[in-house]
Amino acid sequence: MTLFVSSKINLIKAVSFSSSLQFLLIATLTQIQSFVKTFEDFKLALKSRTVNALRKKDRKNFISSMFYFFLKKSLHNSKERALALKARGFFD
Repeated sequence: MTLFVSSKINLIKAVSFSSSLQFLLIATLTQIQSFVKTFEDFKLALKSRTVNALRKKDRKNFISSMFYFFLKKSLHNSKERALALKARGFFD
């Protein structure tokens, strides 16, 4: 239901009353799209490098590595965006 509603409603136009909220939504959506593409790339890379089904230990190792990568990447991106917004006067 959520996917159906979100496909029918333009969220950016829905928050057009606030330019700050609109900017935040766009930044969030681009981050999500970037992470989805990276996740798909990880899955395809794993699939192309394995012949047999993964053992439970290997699957846990893969998931923890992905989790660590996304955590590190999101922390880095948030620091970079905060510095950029601060330089443009959005924060004190």
